[in-house]
Parts: sequence; C-alpha cells; structure tokens
Amino acid sequence: MIKKGGIYTTEFSEFTFGYALTHNIERRLATVTAVPSFPSLREEGGAGGGYDVRLQSGGTPIFVQFKIPRVIRRKNARAPENNFVDPEYFRMYLHHRNTSDQQKLLVELRNRFQNVYYACPEFHTVNVLNRNHINSTTVDATAFFDPVEIGLLQDDDEHYIVYKPNSQSAYFCSNPIEINNISFSQIATSLGDSDIRDMPEEFYNNIILTFINVVTNAGRADLANIISLNIQQFPELAPWYRVSYFSQLIFDSQFFISNYSREVNS
Repeated sequence: MIKKGGIYTTEFSEFTFGYALTHNIERRLATVTAVPSFPSLREEGGAGGGYDVRLQSGGTPIFVQFKIPRVIRRKNARAPENNFVDPEYFRMYLHHRNTSDQQKLLVELRNRFQNVYYACPEFHTVNVLNRNHINSTTVDATAFFDPVEIGLLQDDDEHYIVYKPNSQSAYFCSNPIEINNISFSQIATSLGDSDIRDMPEEFYNNIILTFINVVTNAGRADLANIISLNIQQFPELAPWYRVSYFSQLIFDSQFFISNYSREVNS
C-alpha cells in the first residue's frame, strides 16, 4: 500500500477486484451470466465459446464498471467532504471531462438501460479481498453507484465519490452532493422487475443498435462508425460476443445477463 499525504492505495488491482466480484455475482445469483469479451474457444468449445447455450434467451442487461478507490486516513483542510465524512473513508476518482468521455457515455447508457453501475470495494487489503472471495461476500462489501445520480460533469475540475463501508449514503464532490450507496441486494431485487422475451439474436442486436445511439448522442460519431464497421467486417460474430466486446471497449464495463432474479446461498 503506497502512502502519499494521508492517501493510500489499495493492495490489489482493478482487475483482481473485478474478477472476484464477477465470480461472486455469478455464484450469488444463479441466473446471472457474466458474458466474456475474449472467450477461450479451446476451453469453452465451439465457435460460440460454449456460451450460446447459456445465452439462448433474452433477459435483463447489466453493465458494471469496476473502480478502485483511494483510502483517506487523515483530514485535509481543503477537502470539500470534510463536513460530511470522517477518516477512514474511500475516494473514487472520476476521469476528468477534458480527458475522457467515460462519465458522459455511462450516463447515456444508463438512460437506456436500468442497470448500469460503478462498483467499488469497501475494503483495501488483500487479506479481506481473499476472505470475501472464499466466503462469497465480495458483493456485500461493494458499493454500487448510479451514473445518472452523479450526472454529467459540468467542468474540467477533479471530481470523485466519497463513501464509507456499510453506509447508504455517499457524496459526489467537489461540491458535495449526497447520492445513494446502492447495495447488491437492492440490485438483485430490481432485476425481477424486467421481463424481456426477445429472441436471442434480436435481443443482442437491439443492444448493439442502442450502443450506436448512445455514442452518437454523446457526440462520439467515431465510436458509432467503429461499431458499424465491426458489424460489416465480422458478420459471423455471435451477437452476445459483440455486445460484450463493445461493453468493454467503449464503456469499460463487464456485461452481465440476468434471465430472472433468484438470490441463492453459496
């Protein structure tokens, strides 16, 4: 853990946290499938990577972007969140508006799909990460945030979310605005609200068309062209694979499908 002015990094990477959380979500909700962006055809077998069998029907799309926070262990007189949270707490930084369209794209995506989230750990050590992974409790120690609650960034300044474990509230800074710290149980309950019954190809192709509309509305015609060109050049790709690939490439998000919601113990 690297320390700088009372600010510490986590002991694990975004990839490691994402792997643990994805595995736990699939175990906790038996009907949720994490769709791979780069399936191993040798391991899964078949041109569709073996996932065609698991993705034969439509469902509820879920998009999750994994984010690693910084740990704040002492107060800074200039920190805008001083009046709202006391150390120790977490600070998840958003990309600056002038260097990335990430937040804008996620807001546009959330305007089309109900389940789009940032996911951030409420812990920072490898020991806790491993314990949560073994006990299948990673999702219970994860904070989820709705991009629409954060809203579009209004300037090029530094912006971030501050939150504490086991709290239902968080704050969007630099001018602190209270937002919800969403639990996985709340998300699991909401998955039962959707009942999509499109045929598989139509279902996934409609998501791709929505992606094109999302990036176009966000002013990124270049990304819309990339998607369209991919469709033209690789028409044989499985539709679910194309959705997952562009979820990662454009929205930096893991794509899940939930056919219905049923929380299980594992």
